[in-house]
Amino acid sequence: MSQRLALALSCVVSLAFLVSDAFAQGRQHRRTIIVNPVAGNPVRSGQRLLRSLSRAGGASATSPWLVKVEAGIYDVENTSVLMIPFVDLAGSGQGVTRITGSPSGAAVVMGASDSELRDLTVEHRGGGSAGTALRNDEDGFSVHRVTAVAFDGANTGFANNGHDTRVSELTARVTGVPGGGSGVVNFGDRAEWKGVRAFIQGSGIVYAFFNYTDSNFTDIIAEAESSDAFAGAIRNEGGSPVMRDVRAFAKGTIGQAITNGASSNAQLYDVFARAIATTERAHGINNEFGRPFLKNVDVRADGATSAFGVANLFGATVTMQEVNAVAIGGGTGAGLLTDGSHSIAQNSTFRGDGFSVDNRFDPAALSQLGASQLDGAVNAGAGAVVCVSSYDGSFNPLTATCTP
Repeated sequence: MSQRLALALSCVVSLAFLVSDAFAQGRQHRRTIIVNPVAGNPVRSGQRLLRSLSRAGGASATSPWLVKVEAGIYDVENTSVLMIPFVDLAGSGQGVTRITGSPSGAAVVMGASDSELRDLTVEHRGGGSAGTALRNDEDGFSVHRVTAVAFDGANTGFANNGHDTRVSELTARVTGVPGGGSGVVNFGDRAEWKGVRAFIQGSGIVYAFFNYTDSNFTDIIAEAESSDAFAGAIRNEGGSPVMRDVRAFAKGTIGQAITNGASSNAQLYDVFARAIATTERAHGINNEFGRPFLKNVDVRADGATSAFGVANLFGATVTMQEVNAVAIGGGTGAGLLTDGSHSIAQNSTFRGDGFSVDNRFDPAALSQLGASQLDGAVNAGAGAVVCVSSYDGSFNPLTATCTP
């Protein structure tokens, strides 16, 4: 090696150490602040993170900042990490950078407008009190490659109240909740969500994914389990959300995989849904009021007392294409329940251990089925059931009134 090359390499190494030392002090470097942990001391590391974030003043649309957090555990104890507009907070990976704390009734990390949180894990330790791992109340917030964990009383993984939110590769996991909670709650519309995993387990009423507004959701897995109460995987409460590539599982005393309630006009595509009720009834997909649309859906409900694959209730008008619905409920399961509503199905299959199609109670109930298979008895009730080019479980053609 030449003397000149050796000298050059020596200078590069020396410069690297100088830069590393500057970063270790949490100093600003071209609108970037590097935060590294205090070895063996998560609390002091958390204090360093809070101080470093407070130094990112003066950020703007034309002068955005980055706070880069190195691998380590940052314990902010009872304090919330308040993000700043136009300041991104980035870890070094979900598996190696962890911000943890237990602020009572509050979030460990609070989002901000025009900012982004990415590549880390946020954890609310609970301490027996309610709380949220990650919360956002501002517009224009983004979340990418983040894990939000809540346990020991903390009852929400991610709560979003801001509009124009962008979420990708988010995992929200809530465990051991003693009195109900949610993995993800979304109030913000005009949002784009992709690659979301929402899990919740505990007692009381639990929902994995609770959405109130218009948004686009793609590649969603939601699982909810309650030991002693209702469990719901996904609930759309109003709005006209679009959900694609969905996997939903719910298990509780009452299990409900997906609910489109409060006149939601949800559109669901490519769905795999399962509901299990340990002591009462199971619902695969409930449509309440509204005008939902279902396409390419595989749904099954297994209940102790009753079960419904797809249940259309309270005046809903529901269009279904390529739906396979199975319900096993102690001899009373219905693949399709239409109660005071209008069900329209094409190229679908309905099977139940009680009825394939069951119209109940309200004489306004109308089920119209085209090119579909009805595997089980049909109950027109006080309403009407109409079949066109449809057939039974043995492929025998059905009449216009869905009789063999």
